Amino acid sequence: MKTNDYMIRSEKEEDYRIVENLVRESFWNVYRPGCSEHYVIHVLRDDPAFVKELDFVMEQDGKLIGQNMFMKTIIEADDGRTIPILTMGPIGIAPELKRQGYGKALLDYSLKKATEMGFGAVLFEGNIDFYGKSGFTFAREFGIRYHDLPEGEDDSFFLCKELIPGYLHDVTGIYQTPQGYYVKDEDVDEFDKGFPPKEKLKLPGQLTYSVEVKVATLDDLKLMMSSRLEMLKVVNNLNNKYEFSEELVDSSREYFEKGDHTTVLALDGERVIGCASICYMYIMPTFDHPTGKRAHLMNVYTMKEWQRHGIAKKMVSMLIDEAWKRGVTEISLDATEEGRPLYERLGFVPSKEGMVLANTRC
Repeated sequence: MKTNDYMIRSEKEEDYRIVENLVRESFWNVYRPGCSEHYVIHVLRDDPAFVKELDFVMEQDGKLIGQNMFMKTIIEADDGRTIPILTMGPIGIAPELKRQGYGKALLDYSLKKATEMGFGAVLFEGNIDFYGKSGFTFAREFGIRYHDLPEGEDDSFFLCKELIPGYLHDVTGIYQTPQGYYVKDEDVDEFDKGFPPKEKLKLPGQLTYSVEVKVATLDDLKLMMSSRLEMLKVVNNLNNKYEFSEELVDSSREYFEKGDHTTVLALDGERVIGCASICYMYIMPTFDHPTGKRAHLMNVYTMKEWQRHGIAKKMVSMLIDEAWKRGVTEISLDATEEGRPLYERLGFVPSKEGMVLANTRC
């Protein structure tokens, strides 16, 4: 597509590094200190879900000023069907050209091409004020729910556009983000070393601009105790004034002090806004687990106002990495329906094995 001002064309291999730098400039310090979107694009190009025919750049006077891309994904329908759809982005425009209509022109062109290829719908995370001008609306209006989001939580970020009218007419279900979008911070940092240095800034309005996730030590005992007791109140629907038994409090404190575990805390300044623990077990070795080293993941909790910012995923990923370093061969957990999509994205699978016996004598 050509106009008097710009041209939209398919991305070429020789564009890759230029596009990655463009995206880096476009997203730097917007949603977090620094950004990860340039690395996400780098990874997604090799993902099986990547749609090469829908990988576009915008060029002006021989210079790349914008890009957009699409990935195949699915809706897990409530009736058991798997509904193929697209998701989109990152979509970026050079910072000096934002809010001048280039983004909408690139978006509309990309959607037109996706429609011509026969795709039925696009779902993704975005701002309705911008994307609504290109026909997007809230996904909830189609009965589509965002994975990992508790019922009743704000879902105004989750948008949908039918490319084929009526494509989602009889569909309700859960949208799944492609795995390729989930990248590790350490991999982003290593990739970023290949670009010119830029200062990472913590700015108001960033999604997780003040959140630190760290492995707790005994110096953090009070924080571990307070976060665990708060989590128990929330998951068990207890009143804030509820007082736990002395036995439970003492036993929890003793386990944090002496138990074989790793606990991570998510901190907003000095305030704990999330926690998660993994407990290590050494049992009789088996054929499938010759070391006998296993672990159980538990107490994964993020405060309501901080949910949907990737904090739980980061905490759990840290615990998984620590377990593998310790030689653990299997991690188990008890998943709620709300938490199940997160764990599945991290590689957990359902298990029907095993039985339990509760001690009714105590």
